Amino acid sequence: MMATYIIISIVSLLALVTLHELGHFLVAKKFGVKVEEFGIGIPPKICSKKFGETVFSLNLLPIGAFVNIYGENEAIKDERSFSEKTIWQRALILLGGVVAFWIVAYFLLIAIAMIGTPIAISDDAVSPNSKILVLDVEEDYPAQKTGIMSGDILLEFKSEEESVSLRKVSDVKDFLEENKGREFLATIDRNGFKHEISISSENEAGIIGVFLERIETKRYSWYQAPVQAGIMTGVITANVVYFLGSTVKNTIVGKPLPPGVRVAGPVGIVKDFFAGAIERGLVDYLQVMVMVSISLAVFNLIPIPALDGGRLLFLLIEKIKGSPVNQKLEQSLVMVSFLILIGFFFLVTFYDIWG
Repeated sequence: MMATYIIISIVSLLALVTLHELGHFLVAKKFGVKVEEFGIGIPPKICSKKFGETVFSLNLLPIGAFVNIYGENEAIKDERSFSEKTIWQRALILLGGVVAFWIVAYFLLIAIAMIGTPIAISDDAVSPNSKILVLDVEEDYPAQKTGIMSGDILLEFKSEEESVSLRKVSDVKDFLEENKGREFLATIDRNGFKHEISISSENEAGIIGVFLERIETKRYSWYQAPVQAGIMTGVITANVVYFLGSTVKNTIVGKPLPPGVRVAGPVGIVKDFFAGAIERGLVDYLQVMVMVSISLAVFNLIPIPALDGGRLLFLLIEKIKGSPVNQKLEQSLVMVSFLILIGFFFLVTFYDIWG
């Protein structure tokens, strides 16, 4: 099963990066720029086919995608060349890939809003369809020892004297208070399947070691969902920008990241985020896709020469000074920053696997 989750995760990441490159491709074609190759995966090449003037290739390593745009990396005197287009046209071609990430996230959020997403509510709120979600499980406590997991829904507790349907967090607390040290049955919902688990509190406090939240599923109509998706796209983007800024700031001043927070590469994203989300269900999987897509969009706008943000910075300098940045200097900066990013990529991947 885990192998299936990993395959789905890799395909999902590859799809996001391919759609990013498709954004560059479509805007370039819109402005009449020649695209020499559109590749899915990283060479060595498995197969290729030429359609019109563009070679479409499928490559062996499923860790990225690329477009070779005529005149992007060197000045070519040709009306079909990237280098001969106006600054605003070149900027839009570069932004096409970044915007593609946000477009993907927006439409995924529309789907999530229509399917329904769980939201936290208080015990005082009136909600006939509320559920009790297990947020986390403490180690070496009865819940963890008997197999209750984060993401489970607590449906019912049953003892010899009573059976309680759980609709509020207080229902759980009251039952445990009345059944200290006793064994009882817990009915849980895990990914749509019901399970019965025998459990007992091992102390007089009636604690089983779970962190709980009362939730209900909120669904939006087809005409409300796009509005909510737009709001959520903005909120998530702002959160990602804040987190990235805080991470960079803390790194510069030597402060550690908050507990439980770390930088993850592709292996970490697959292992720690995608696999668990796929197991928990469609909505969780789509939410991770949204977070990854928006995170990639923001990351790509960082003004590092090898990224789209760096190329946009060069265009801004060109606009200000009235002439392009020295080509050899630009290529050197792109190469150095690319090597640094590759080194960082391997360092994070090493930590993801063996850290």
